[in-house]
Amino acid sequence: MASLYPMPDEVIQHMKRKSKLSFAVIIIPAAAVCIAAAAAVLSYSGTYSVQSDTAYSLMENAYITDTTDDISFIYDGESYTYKGTVAEEYTGIADIETEGGRITRLYLKSDSLTGTLDAYTDSTVSITDYGQVPSSGSSACYIRHEDGTIEESDISDAVIGTSSGEFVFEKGKVCAVIFDEISSITDIRVLLKNEEQIYWKSVYLKADSSLTISSGTANAASSASSALLNSDEVINITKYLDSFDADECVADCGEGLIYLCDSEGIKISEGYEGTIKITRTDEGYVLVNTLHLEDYVRFVLPSEMPEGFSYEALKAQAVCARTFACSQMKSTVYAEYGANLDDSTSYQVYNSSGTNETADKAVYDTSGEVLTYDGELITCYYYSTSPGYTTGTDVWEDDNTPDYLAPKGTLIDLSITDISGEKDFLEFINQTPDSYDSDSPFYRWTAVLNLANISDEKLGALRKITVTERNSSGYVTELSCEYESGAISISNENIIRSFLGSALDSLTLSDDSTREFGSIPSACFAITDTDGYTVTLTGGGFGHGVGMSQYGADAMGEAGFGYEEILGYYYTGAVIDVI
Repeated sequence: MASLYPMPDEVIQHMKRKSKLSFAVIIIPAAAVCIAAAAAVLSYSGTYSVQSDTAYSLMENAYITDTTDDISFIYDGESYTYKGTVAEEYTGIADIETEGGRITRLYLKSDSLTGTLDAYTDSTVSITDYGQVPSSGSSACYIRHEDGTIEESDISDAVIGTSSGEFVFEKGKVCAVIFDEISSITDIRVLLKNEEQIYWKSVYLKADSSLTISSGTANAASSASSALLNSDEVINITKYLDSFDADECVADCGEGLIYLCDSEGIKISEGYEGTIKITRTDEGYVLVNTLHLEDYVRFVLPSEMPEGFSYEALKAQAVCARTFACSQMKSTVYAEYGANLDDSTSYQVYNSSGTNETADKAVYDTSGEVLTYDGELITCYYYSTSPGYTTGTDVWEDDNTPDYLAPKGTLIDLSITDISGEKDFLEFINQTPDSYDSDSPFYRWTAVLNLANISDEKLGALRKITVTERNSSGYVTELSCEYESGAISISNENIIRSFLGSALDSLTLSDDSTREFGSIPSACFAITDTDGYTVTLTGGGFGHGVGMSQYGADAMGEAGFGYEEILGYYYTGAVIDVI
């Protein structure tokens, strides 16, 4: 155990700094001192007490912070100082043996390389320019702050594509990572989904200027390859991966735009800035678009809010989009694919309609601005239309609604503050009181359901639905469903809307237009008529109802409110900070 197994040859060959052999150092045994870990800065003061346990222990992948006089290290949430000396000064990862309140041996681990976290799974870590290497699955993780202090962390706190530092190896696997503190986030990685799927069966690209397709990383330099292609040339990615003898390549169009297309060159997407990384797997191809954070917001804004909305609303939406993106940067959902988020409504709709000058200006005028509460980024939920009240996260069966998302009325004249009772809610939903959302066609709607469209293999046909719970904002939080041979209850606004949507025959909006939807617009509705299998719902709003209403923001902007006031209205107590 006193020496490490060698790392894979391809990793050693391209290490960014010379690695020293690991070694064991015998120290002079002395009394041990245990000090509770501070949040970030390790400072020792006061009277030390001798550690009382006498059993043998092995503390794996501890971080030694100082060996100048004593031996100080961090392990499992605590900071320790032991009296003793070492053969030479050392800071970094080590396994530490103790017995009888004394250190008996140190196993120093200095085989490492520096790089940026590209992706990770439970058993692998991908490092930019080095590729995928095995990990122990329980690797220790530390953050090195700008002042040089070390704090324990977790790899889930890292930002894919941004967090860089030192990857430490033992037995050919990554056993620990020391990330440098992130001072700013500049780029974002977006998984480009194939409708609802992660994988693509085939990938064809074209660009509006010359396009470079490159493959190969520093640990496979001999096979690194690239191709420079003319604009409008249809590129079959399979062909180039085969010619490169690789399963990964990057498409880069410089200042131009890259398009997804079919085999005939017909575009099937808007143009993408930045680069697109294509990875071939057994399941299919994975596409990840990397671009500057501000450019990402430019492509989200027109996809989430119409260009004709008030300019102050567009600026408010830009701040929301940027805040939401930053709050998702540490998401682990797509860590194995090397992405921070995806381009679907599960996160934010990205690049469904390109960019426009008005949206670009709104992004520029709010550059770097995000919303925080108590110094932390908020979860910046938003949706299309409020029915007159926003709601809390209880619509998702989460009773811990943050203070900044406290439900509020969007009516111009609030005379009712609680519409959880059926009588009060019916009175409210059957009217169209003045609201910031009144101009939305979804402010009020009527849905006609045919329950015969829903059946269950065990319970038979659906016969009746009943609202059994609604919250103070009028949103249904529980629905009883009676079948031929039994009954069930369903909750969560997403599930309720989707479930009833499968029985939807017609949907008529407040402007008398009709729409075809796969779900009902919101969970804010009442059952106002039943006739056999035919059920009529009278409802209001479009979306989940949590956070900012986009139509409400538009009306507030038209009424003369600035974007700061709009955001302050919907996110109570949140403040605008600059990242």
